[in-house]
Amino acid sequence: MNVKVPKSVLDKRPGSLIVVPNECTVSLYIRESDWGLRNYPRQCPVDLRLPVWDYEGVLLVVLIVRLARQDISTFEWWINAAEPNELRLLQTLSTQERMDVFVVTNQVERSLRTVNSLCEQTAHVVRVVRTRKAWTRREFAHARERIDRLYPTSHALWWGSRDLKPVR
Repeated sequence: MNVKVPKSVLDKRPGSLIVVPNECTVSLYIRESDWGLRNYPRQCPVDLRLPVWDYEGVLLVVLIVRLARQDISTFEWWINAAEPNELRLLQTLSTQERMDVFVVTNQVERSLRTVNSLCEQTAHVVRVVRTRKAWTRREFAHARERIDRLYPTSHALWWGSRDLKPVR
């Protein structure tokens, strides 16, 4: 493959999702071990979800990627929309038609492309954030701890977020 794996991806442990924004797109990298790479079938479906919790005025946004419809292949990336770079990431996601997902060991091993089913939802989150008072990093961390206690794993987040109503 002709995709250069960013160092920030190679520095992560296997089993991690790393979101890498570029000038006008966002790429998703799944850092895997050689053993973990064997779990993905040849035709590997990619499912995306962007649950949002409103905890005492703090919006908790998490991007969840699920490969091959397996709990073991579910990954999360938290987004603090009160941070300018994170809000920009959401803005980019709201306009991006396709998502590239790269499964990597020490190089790109698999490249998956899927329709970005999150466009409308991310645009809605951006609109809501703009109407809210900004929260601090500490408030975000506190609220995230609460959600982490409720859903301690990526696949628990996936299943626990399936019936969430859109935040207002």
